[in-house]
Parts: sequence; structure tokens; C-alpha cells
Amino acid sequence: HIHTQTHRHIHSSQVDLGMFLKDLATHPLANGLSFSSYFITPIQRLARYPLLLDAIARNTDPDHPDASTITIALEQMTEMTQRCNSRMRSLEEHLQLVQLDALLDCQRLEEPFTLSEEFGRTLVRRDRAELVRVAGKKIVKSKMVELFLFSDFFMLAKPVKIPSSDTFRLLVYHAVHRSRVVARHVDDIPHDKADKAPVNMFEVVILYDQEPATMTIRATSAADRVRWLENFNPPKEQDDVYAAWDCPAATVVRNYTARSNDEISVRIGERVLILNRGAFFYTHRLAHVHTSIHTLTFTHTHPPTHT
Repeated sequence: HIHTQTHRHIHSSQVDLGMFLKDLATHPLANGLSFSSYFITPIQRLARYPLLLDAIARNTDPDHPDASTITIALEQMTEMTQRCNSRMRSLEEHLQLVQLDALLDCQRLEEPFTLSEEFGRTLVRRDRAELVRVAGKKIVKSKMVELFLFSDFFMLAKPVKIPSSDTFRLLVYHAVHRSRVVARHVDDIPHDKADKAPVNMFEVVILYDQEPATMTIRATSAADRVRWLENFNPPKEQDDVYAAWDCPAATVVRNYTARSNDEISVRIGERVLILNRGAFFYTHRLAHVHTSIHTLTFTHTHPPTHT
């Protein structure tokens, strides 16, 4: 995604250079490829080398004098590709923070901050929710806010539309280190019969030096409330974790598009391995090395095929 962002930035901020690159793509020596295509080619080619070396290794006699050298080359190229992929993910995550910084309005804070100043900080979860005030077991006031949970940081902001524009800014109300934040479940309260949405509330307590600030948050669904609490309070130990060889398989029966960094998108018919069973369970794609969280409603489990 970084090469795409760079390409867009060049065309939007440097018109002359953008026009030059556009004209260059029509040159016969360009072979019909754009600047963006050439930009990504070295990265794509690097990922093909382990596949090539793996094919050579599988078709090389173990007794051949080059067999050990090919195996070493395969291991080194695989490690290099993994390092490059890791670095690319880090850069994409950092770019995400830079883009968020451009939206922040910190005028309500005593000490403004920059999210991207900490390289390695990652966005764990972002979602809209309601900040509510409860009196006498009744919601008397609410407003829409956005919650941001980073690897080391928590932020609560209100989206504010910029006049005469389709864009918005984020008016930041709270921004604190994650160690100062406690999230806990609260019982749902009776709500107006006209309001058919479940309450799905939880509390966020920020441990300020002067006085703690307690906020009641209404999540968009019961599943979102559970996941927010799990993100805030990750388990120290995974219970009921299956050994890699013993993972039950499941087939996806409904499409699901990821909405945050702790999810993966799945499509009907895909097979997954269940690594951890609970209210949510971790999955591992059979075809891709990726771990995330999904609800049981999106899969149909298969009985174990091993003995």
C-alpha cells in the first residue's frame, strides 16, 4: 500500500512530476507499465525467489553436491522475505498513524501529542461508539465518539465535520498511556422500548493523577463490547488452546469483511483452523499465515479427521 500512497502523493502534490511520469508510461521502453508498477516490481520479485528455490530443492537429489547449498539459500531467502514483509507492515502501520495525526485536533488537551512520534506504535482497534450518561438506571444523554486503542496508548475523540467540506477532524477529549486505563463490564440497564438496540455497555476508567475519569461506553453490538473488553484486557494465558496438530477445521458459511486490525476477512467456502475456542476463537487460514479473531456464527466446524 505504501507504493500506492506515494504514487498518489506525487500526482496530487507535484503536478509537473506527476505529468512527467504519466507521459513516461507511454514511452515504448516502458512496455506499457506505469511508474507504480515499476515501483512495486522489486518487492514482488523478492517474494518469488523462495518459491523458485523451493522448487529447485524439491527436484534436486539429496545426494547432489549442491543440495545443502540450495537448502541454505532457501532458508536465507525465506528469512529475508519475512524481514521485508515485517518492515513493510511496520511502515504501513506508521503511515496509518501519520494519516491519523493529520485529523487530530488537540485543543482540549493540556499537552498536545503526535501519534507517529513513536515508531513501532500500532493501532489495535478503532471503532465508533456512544459515550453515554446514565442516571437512575436510564440513559439520559449520549453522543457519538471514536475509540482508539493502540499498542501503548488510548484515545477518545469526537468526529467533527469541517464546514463546507466532506472531510472531518477528530476533536480529542482523552489521550493517555494504556497503563492508566481500566476497562470493565457493566450490567445492561433497562432501555426505552422504542430503542430496540441492546445497550451493550462497558466502563472505561482513566487513572488521572488528580481524579479518575469514568466513562460509560455503549458499543454497537454485544460482540463489539466483548471484543473491546478483550482488547483492553488481553488474557495472560490462553485457555483451551489446541495443539497445532489437533486443531479442528471449519468452513466459512458467511462472508465477513474485517473492520479492524484484530480481524481477517473471510469468504464462503474458505477453510480455517480453530486454534482457540471460547466466546471468540483464533483462526489460522489453511492457505495463509495469518492469525485473528472471528465469532462462531461465521463458520461450520468439521469433526476431527485424525485418530
